[in-house]
Order: sequence, then structure tokens, then C-alpha cells
Amino acid sequence: MMGIAQYTDEVPVIKGTSGILVLNKKEANIPEHSNCILCGKCVDACPVNLMPYKIARFSLLKNFDGADEYHATDCIECGACSYVCPAKRPLKESISVAKKEILTRRKKAK
Repeated sequence: MMGIAQYTDEVPVIKGTSGILVLNKKEANIPEHSNCILCGKCVDACPVNLMPYKIARFSLLKNFDGADEYHATDCIECGACSYVCPAKRPLKESISVAKKEILTRRKKAK
């Protein structure tokens, strides 16, 4: 899912708001994740044709050069990969970490 979780409904709706998703406690529960089973569902779901499971793995290993080789910065952070993952892996979150690190390194290199 794209966007930022809010702890209250007292947040204004602004021009850039594209939608509001309200979850009950059961729906908002973050399930335990398990090991990647290399099913490829995240790859099929990615609208940018990335390999989310590879990028996320490199990110978790703190191998940001590897994540960059798989174009982590092209991720639009839609969350489709995490949503379809049968292992319930937090792929989008791991990719976001890699993106931030890669972009920070690029800025420092300039």
C-alpha cells in the first residue's frame, strides 16, 4: 500500500490525497512473515517490472549496490509485491530502505 499510516482521522485531506483506506483491528494486524519461497508472485504484480524479492534480499543483507543493480530506485512503492506475497514478506518496506540508502549515497557522491 502506498502512503503513510495515520494514528488518527484528524489528518486533513489535501490535493495530493488519492484515497483513504480504513482498516479494522483484524485487517490492520501485521502477519508473521516466513521465508521467501521464490514463487515469483511479487515479480508478476510489479507494475514497473522489477524483481522485488531480489531487491528486498539485497536490502536485508545491506548490499545496496546489489539492490541498485536491480533498479531499486525505480520502485514506485505501490506495495503490490507485499500484498501478493504468500510468505507475507514486507518487500516494499525493505525496498524503501534500499532506495533511501542508494539515493543518499548518490547525493554524497556529487
